[in-house]
Amino acid sequence: MVRYFFILSRRDPDLYAYLKDRFSDDTAVEVIMDRRHAPPAASIAGSNTERRRHPDADDELMLRSYTVVTVPDAADGFSRLEASATT
Repeated sequence: MVRYFFILSRRDPDLYAYLKDRFSDDTAVEVIMDRRHAPPAASIAGSNTERRRHPDADDELMLRSYTVVTVPDAADGFSRLEASATT
């Protein structure tokens, strides 16, 4: 089963709440808030590098305040799912 992760910027809690409610019954969808506190460049310079770094997702979060990442059932990698901006 393919899994979808909606990753929301911390600057848009209303969209997070809406999507969390909208997909609450869908086991293939998980809505999560971006938990990083520092911009990606700052975390790379420090000793605590960000292991979840995904450049496309970082760009999407800065531009749209959300991104959708799909995790294929049989693959180890991530691929970005195109989504239209709502904000």
